[in-house]
Amino acid sequence: MLQDYVVDEASACLENAWNFGLDVTHTDLNKFLPNDDNFGIFMEYFGRAYRGSQGIVSERFLRCTYTVSKNGISMMSPELNALQRWLEPSTHPQKRELDIRFSAQQETVDSYESCQWLLDLDLYRQWADPKSSTNVLWIHGKPGSGKSVLAAFIVKLLRRQTGPHRETEVATNCSLPTSSPSCPVYRKPTSAMFFFCGLESAKEFASNVIGTFVHQLLLSHSENIPLQSALLHLASLPSNREGPDINSLAVFLKEYSSVLGPF
Repeated sequence: MLQDYVVDEASACLENAWNFGLDVTHTDLNKFLPNDDNFGIFMEYFGRAYRGSQGIVSERFLRCTYTVSKNGISMMSPELNALQRWLEPSTHPQKRELDIRFSAQQETVDSYESCQWLLDLDLYRQWADPKSSTNVLWIHGKPGSGKSVLAAFIVKLLRRQTGPHRETEVATNCSLPTSSPSCPVYRKPTSAMFFFCGLESAKEFASNVIGTFVHQLLLSHSENIPLQSALLHLASLPSNREGPDINSLAVFLKEYSSVLGPF
């Protein structure tokens, strides 16, 4: 057996993972010779990992109801596909406009002058602080001055932010999705919803705007089963069967956006 270690255990091993040693040098660790006993050891542990992962992977796929198509529009289970039709959101045009406006900011030579200066403003910091009671950040200016570009920058910035890891021990082989609030390594995504006007005239009514916000909330928390169930229940009510009741939909958005993350 080898007497010395190239690295210590903390550097060589992952927490909460199976660890086993092979009687090889560090150089020979990534290769096997014919009839090598180490190959049998490796295959034994590899098989255990494979067999143990099948149930976990299957459960994660069952819980995940959203996938993203090549044009960026999310495709869902039959129930949630019907829910999207009920909401009548503006989807692809909104995402495309967000990406276009953000790309315009990224292509600017002086990125500080284009949008980064906003982060130094006390008004923005106060508005962006989750503990602040300031609800509105009013961006105004003449046409073509960059308001939409600045808005896209803010949305992208907020969507990159997540809450801290929970201060709990991570369970070995946890079968929960990492976006599930029950998962010990859960990070709370920021619920940054947006709507650009002038893209789809047929979907610029108040019900469509709020429906777009709710749809984006679903996408931000795509594995939150209680959120989906509550919205499916709302859509099944007699007052909503012909289309969303704007008042009840607005109340739903307010309640769940405050629970799930900053809005």
